[in-house]
Amino acid sequence: MRRGRHNLRFSLLELVIVMAVMATILAVTAPSLAGFVHGRSVREEARRLVALTQRAAAVSGAQSCRTRLWVEPATGTYGWRLVETFATETVDGAQFTAASGITIEVEPSPASGVLELTFRPDGGIEGADGNLRIRFVSGGNREASEVRLLTARGVFAVAEEVAEDAE
Repeated sequence: MRRGRHNLRFSLLELVIVMAVMATILAVTAPSLAGFVHGRSVREEARRLVALTQRAAAVSGAQSCRTRLWVEPATGTYGWRLVETFATETVDGAQFTAASGITIEVEPSPASGVLELTFRPDGGIEGADGNLRIRFVSGGNREASEVRLLTARGVFAVAEEVAEDAE
């Protein structure tokens, strides 16, 4: 004799209710998740620029040459290249374009429109002062990440992310 079996299946009404709850949760959290992902790309651009400066400085010291870091805010591109070298084997430079929706701001703004910093083999940097700031700013929510030159140590670092007030 069989005893009553438990019905472990879902009814159509139960599935519709669960889907409606999930759709409501997704609709509420989607805008904040989009901002989180976009903010992350702003921070990643700043970190990539810092890594680029470290690479240019390292090649300059290792190959006893001069390398140049450049940032062109108008086109959203930045990179580094060899300026002069005596080495027989050289390392190519690199060029990057900021992700879509991200602009680059340089303060103080260079007269030519392009920031150029030269790394010397002795670790010195030509063309930079202690007030140099390079900001990556997202278009929509004005979330920003800033790269600053730490003059005491002669290195670049990502400053704390700052969200600007909408005006």
